[in-house]
Amino acid sequence: MKDFYHALCRILGGHQVWINLNLDNLLQNVVVPFVGKHISVVKYDATKAVINMSTITYLRIFRTPKRLPSNKNPIELLSSTEMADAECTEEVLKHAKVDYAWPESRSVLESALSPLKKQIFVIMKFNDKVLDAIYHDIIKPIIKNVGYQPKRIDEVENSGNITEQLLQEIAQSEIILCELTGERPNCYYETGFAHALGRQLILAIRKGDKIHFDLASHRFIEWKTRDELRSLLKKRLDSIIKHNVGFIKDKV
Repeated sequence: MKDFYHALCRILGGHQVWINLNLDNLLQNVVVPFVGKHISVVKYDATKAVINMSTITYLRIFRTPKRLPSNKNPIELLSSTEMADAECTEEVLKHAKVDYAWPESRSVLESALSPLKKQIFVIMKFNDKVLDAIYHDIIKPIIKNVGYQPKRIDEVENSGNITEQLLQEIAQSEIILCELTGERPNCYYETGFAHALGRQLILAIRKGDKIHFDLASHRFIEWKTRDELRSLLKKRLDSIIKHNVGFIKDKV
């Protein structure tokens, strides 16, 4: 037997409820309009009205194996402590993000919603003699020394679509190191994707190379020599890891 879904939202001046929906109807009529901040048609007494979903201050979603009774006040019912164990808001929102994405992006979104790997993915120009040496001699050893696994796209052993693999690696990594020397457009694209996912970014560039305007306000490691990059990168990683560990302890 399929479950029944119910939604309770707080809007200006009161509440709006939806009860006894199947999952598809909940996604189409409540969750997607809410995420997209759309105008949606809702029941209002015996008629219909429109609601601006961007005015919702919170949305809670519940799942029950049986229909909720229609002879009780649904707002009071969904607000009761007895319904706490039936709440599934986060689960449904995650499902909506994946289910309503275009097919090519679903695996990437699924990766982004999965637990992160203790991995630092490195975005940089490769097949460049100087930069490749910096990666293998400086960047990889420093990352390993702080307990993370380094990875660059040319090290991914997979025969699939390289763009999708790259985005999946970014989505699964806890930290992203963006070494933007060389002004490669693909590196800026990948950096933007990592930023949109909310990943911890480390930005680096060789002194004298242009920092494009869309990242000019961000803090960069600007290095001139290999030793300078080694020192600054180690200092930045140590600071990030110390902060993350302290944050985790505070949350426990």
